[in-house]
Amino acid sequence: MKLRSLTLTLKPSASQQADLDKLLEEQQDPASANYHHWLSPEEYAERFGASSDDVNKIVSWLQQQGLNVGTVARARNSISFSGSASQVESAFGTKIHHYQVDGKLHFANTTDPTIPEALGVVVNGIRGLNDFRLSPKKIKIKPLGSSTPLQPNYNSTHGSHYIAPDDLAPEDR
Repeated sequence: MKLRSLTLTLKPSASQQADLDKLLEEQQDPASANYHHWLSPEEYAERFGASSDDVNKIVSWLQQQGLNVGTVARARNSISFSGSASQVESAFGTKIHHYQVDGKLHFANTTDPTIPEALGVVVNGIRGLNDFRLSPKKIKIKPLGSSTPLQPNYNSTHGSHYIAPDDLAPEDR
């Protein structure tokens, strides 16, 4: 079985995270010089992304495991890769099994994955080890002061329906 959409998410250091939190606050503060000063992915990478050295170590390790490295995000906060289930099992010390759930065939890892300790400082998580998706809860929301269920007022050209803040606001504003 081929696993095609795997991603290692990378985490900033504690000091990078503190700096990022500060920047995010400043970007929302009209009195700040950083108000609405958005970063390009490359600017983000330089300030908050994994170092090029760390990225190269991770890419090298993935390739040594026989996995195919796809792309490194421009922000250097994730690395996509693919490989067979057996390669993934070997690399991450877990097993991938098939499960029949509600009449549908799924796959998932049976135990928590592991990575070399030296990479654990930079790797935040692994996405794509299963194909289970969260399903939205089906609830009827009523706007404040209304007995009528909420009706989305925005429909995309693709047929999707979206709820915006004004959909939830009282009608007598």
